[in-house]
Amino acid sequence: MQTLRERLRSSDEEIRRMTVTTLSGYTFAEVKEFVYEALGDESWRIRKEALNVLFSWSFTEQIIEDLVGLLRASDNAGQRNSASEALEKLGVQTLPVLCRHLSDNDPDVRKFIIDILGNIGSPDAVPLLIPALRDPDSNVATAAAENLGKIGDERAVEELVKVLDSSDIPLCYTVLEALGCIGRPVPLATITPLADEVLLKKPVIDCIGIVGDVEAIPLLMEGLREKARHVRAAAANAIIRIREDLPAGVAADRVDPYLREMGGTPFAAEFILSLSDTERFLTEPMVKILGLMGDPRAVPVLLEGCRNDHLRRSCLQAFRELGTPGVEALLASYQTANEEHRCYMAYVCGELGIRESVGTLRGAMRDPSHVLRRVAAVAAGKIFEPCLIDDLAALLNDEEIDVRHGAVDSLAALAPVDRESVAAIAGRLAAAEQPEKRRSSATVFAALQDGDRLARLIKDEDANVRKAAVFALAELKSPVSVNHLVLALVDEEPDVRMAAAGALGALGGESAEQALLVALKDQNSWVKCAALRSLGALRVAAAESAIVGLIEETDGLVLISALRTLLDINGERAHQLARNALAHPDKEVVKAAVEILSHTNDSWLDEFRDRLLFHEHWDIRSLFIKALAEHRGVQALPALQEALKCEPDDLVRRQIMDIVDGFA
Repeated sequence: MQTLRERLRSSDEEIRRMTVTTLSGYTFAEVKEFVYEALGDESWRIRKEALNVLFSWSFTEQIIEDLVGLLRASDNAGQRNSASEALEKLGVQTLPVLCRHLSDNDPDVRKFIIDILGNIGSPDAVPLLIPALRDPDSNVATAAAENLGKIGDERAVEELVKVLDSSDIPLCYTVLEALGCIGRPVPLATITPLADEVLLKKPVIDCIGIVGDVEAIPLLMEGLREKARHVRAAAANAIIRIREDLPAGVAADRVDPYLREMGGTPFAAEFILSLSDTERFLTEPMVKILGLMGDPRAVPVLLEGCRNDHLRRSCLQAFRELGTPGVEALLASYQTANEEHRCYMAYVCGELGIRESVGTLRGAMRDPSHVLRRVAAVAAGKIFEPCLIDDLAALLNDEEIDVRHGAVDSLAALAPVDRESVAAIAGRLAAAEQPEKRRSSATVFAALQDGDRLARLIKDEDANVRKAAVFALAELKSPVSVNHLVLALVDEEPDVRMAAAGALGALGGESAEQALLVALKDQNSWVKCAALRSLGALRVAAAESAIVGLIEETDGLVLISALRTLLDINGERAHQLARNALAHPDKEVVKAAVEILSHTNDSWLDEFRDRLLFHEHWDIRSLFIKALAEHRGVQALPALQEALKCEPDDLVRRQIMDIVDGFA
């Protein structure tokens, strides 16, 4: 025992940790002192190990009492935390002992016990926590309120309401949060008086947003008029939360009129101005409030909000809510707006399909800013006005490639609106000298569903044009396209053949399958891989023998693709061949084999454990460790602990330690 004591107090952390692991070989009575000491070790790893060892014995009431006693270790936070963690993990069996100590003379102990009961989360703890709401120590009473909210049992609501007293602001704050966590409606009269206290306005409003109903809307509207921004934000959150919980008709009748009444008022102007620093103050509920107010003066704020990826969708909806006045304000402010705002104006016009913006977009497509020209070009394809087709055609000669691409995409979008005009433009593109224009014509012909013109492009002198035509034919998903794609499989350029092989996988059919089988003999590895992926996607059983042949004859990327494809066609055969691949000299092949076998049963783990657990490549060891832990769970611990002793890589060591700790 003296040796154990000395090793547990060694300056070497690993010696202390290994010593703790040996304690489970003794009776608890023999090493109790050492276990409790280790629970307070300065190293979190050793404290964690001590907890694991502690749970290897059966728990008695005395052990639970001992753990409660450790909560008094005011000079050792680690020991307190370890004891708390153990008691929480034990769960409801600790309740009788914890109950006896709820009246402990030490308020810190009472608070720890209350926190433990809350983290256990059992409804059985509610009757124990309710009396603690009136504990003479404010911190203890506040902890009781917090943990009753955490448990979420409605039996606590009445008692929580009873202790609401604005003279104890921290307690009231926590009680309001707890009522919100529980979520059961409470009479507004019981909580609204607290809003007279400045420090409680926000928690009162937050609580009302959860436990209140449509009757609370007038009070919350007053919250929007508060000077404090955080109170306004809370009121907006609460209004939107209540509104979105109501049927649409009720929301329109009982909530929206209050907000519409604000529109156009001096207060609305001040409210909108207060949100001008959108980066700090504009939130999704605030955006929704602006839309429901219907005040067009909100346009600049909403445009700023569009800069935020998280707010953009809500800002677009707010623009919809503003209706015609909002559209008029948006377009009227275009001339005086800066470049960035003009871009967002064009974006909004496109997303909302604002046809009144034709003149604005036409001017934007001629703007010196290439960013604005591109945004306007994209927007033009979304408002479906054929009068903009000529403007888009002019952009096909723009000096900036992103503008040209935007124009092509919009012309494709307008194909259903004016097929004749768009087809004429596509024809000119297909006849152009520049390969880029011929490549762009493929996009437009696909939108026109013109397979014949695309078939001609497959014979173009430029490989990129031919590849674009292949992708476009695949989009048509027409059986007629298969023959053209089969011809592309013998193109002189590997990229074209690879694109054709991928496209045939989306179409299928006997001709496609036969052509893909032939493509497995292509000299280019990437083409073979594309053909393999397509055969796997189509589940072509007839390809099995050819795929097995590739597995036996090739290596590298083709071998990996072949194994994965065989998994789609014949899983059992793939698993057999994956076992063989575990001995392959290429580590990428071994990794692929481990990944394939990881999705089977665990029969392979023991056979290949030593080879893979101690493999020369760290990433293979890591993959196998992950598979071992997922399949075997806690039964993997002996093997993992053995591997940890000699693992040289820090990342893999950390992975093993995290897994071991997770099983604790």
